[in-house]
Formats: sequence, C-alpha cells, structure tokens
Amino acid sequence: MTLHTVFFSGKGATAACAHCVKNAIGLPAKLHNWMKKPPTGPVDIPAGDVLLLAMPVYAGFIPAICRPWVEQLQGHGTPAVIAAVYGNRHYDNALLQMQQLLEARGFRVIAAGAFLAEHSIFPEVAKGRPDKEDMDAMTAFGARCAQLLADDWHNALTLALPGDPEAQAPDRKPAGMYPTANKECINCRACSDLCPGRAIPRARPQETDPAKCVQCGACIAICPMQARGYFSDSWKERAPVFAEKCAQYRKPEVFFVK
Repeated sequence: MTLHTVFFSGKGATAACAHCVKNAIGLPAKLHNWMKKPPTGPVDIPAGDVLLLAMPVYAGFIPAICRPWVEQLQGHGTPAVIAAVYGNRHYDNALLQMQQLLEARGFRVIAAGAFLAEHSIFPEVAKGRPDKEDMDAMTAFGARCAQLLADDWHNALTLALPGDPEAQAPDRKPAGMYPTANKECINCRACSDLCPGRAIPRARPQETDPAKCVQCGACIAICPMQARGYFSDSWKERAPVFAEKCAQYRKPEVFFVK
C-alpha cells in the first residue's frame, strides 16, 4: 500500500503539514509536489493505495490553479485523506470543495483536517504558525488516519464536512494584492523560474503580472535577497485591518468517518 502525498505549497507551510501527516500515517509514500511539478495528464491511484491531498486555502477555496490538477487524479474507490492549511481567517469551503472534487473522481474521503499557518499575504497574521501545538495536532490526525486505514472503513457513513456546496470561488482579486520586488533585487530570476502562474517575466523579475499571480508567496520565500514582498499602498492600508479582524487564536479542526 502506497500513500500518494499530493501538495501545493508556496511558502512551505502546506508542505510541512503534508509531511507531518504522511509520517504519522506511516505508509511508504510517493510525493507529488505540485509547486515544482504539476500533473500534465491523468494520475491513476489504485484502490489498494491511499491519497493524501494537502492544499492551502485562498479566499475560502483551494487555489484556482490547482483545481484542474485535482481533476486529473483518478481513484477506484481509493481512500483519501484531505488537509486544508489556512491563515487564521477561515477555511470556509476548502475541505468540502476537495471532498466533492475527489469523490467525483472515484475517491472516498475518510478524514479531513483544517490546520493553521502564517497568512501568505499578511504574514503578521498567525505569525509563527504552525507552532508545536499545530504540529502535534497534525501528528495526531495522521495517527488516527492510520487507525482508520487499518480498520474496515468501507461501510462507514459519508464524511459530513462544513461548507456551502453551492458556493463559488471569487473571480477577482483585490487590487494591489500581488508581490513585487524592491531595489534589493539582483535579477537572479529564481522567482520567475519557480512561479507556478508564470506571472514574473524573466526579463523583468522585479515585476508581476497581477492577472497571472496566484498569491502563493513562493517568490517571496525563494528570494535570496528578501527583495520580494507586498509593497502597494492598498496592501499597507489593508494589512492592519485584516490583522485586527483575524487576531483570534484558532485551533485545528479534524473530521473522520464513523
């Protein structure tokens, strides 16, 4: 039995979650890092294997760029574990969206978890997370998943998850909410090479195409000079307001079939 561990992670938090849960489940794993290598065709996962899908939450949904990739996954009654990693506002419809997408593709979602991480756009929100309590929760979640997989989960009820099944992801991003580079940029183009949306032109890596930017923060995390970030006036205006609204310390939430 192989654990197919699929994740998309701009600044590393979702990858950390995926690895923590994977290690706790304890099965031989095959990694699918969609930040570095997204699928280019169908990905078949047999009934005898397991899928672990870990996604960040953007505006209450999984990243729009990831949805067609998730639709490339093909199960055969294959058990699936899903994890949503969000920046302390709320995970909204992300878990339900993943469940709907996967179960339409032949998977059976048997466990789901919503975990916390530093916000990708407003890093003062949930700063320092995932912390030890978060990582312990991820480990406990993975251990419970391992127990489920060892038991007869086939006759359990369908997993009920929070969210609005009719909700639609927003089709526009707020103005100014995309990273650019300051004068510290050395034109190394590491950001351009990594950018999943191809939003950073190699000839002008200081710039960002806002229409293509997925707001993952990968360019910020990879920059060796810490030259990339959110510098717009609209970002500066929104940052303290958002931080105040999202100051409450939220805890992970987990769900299992019964």
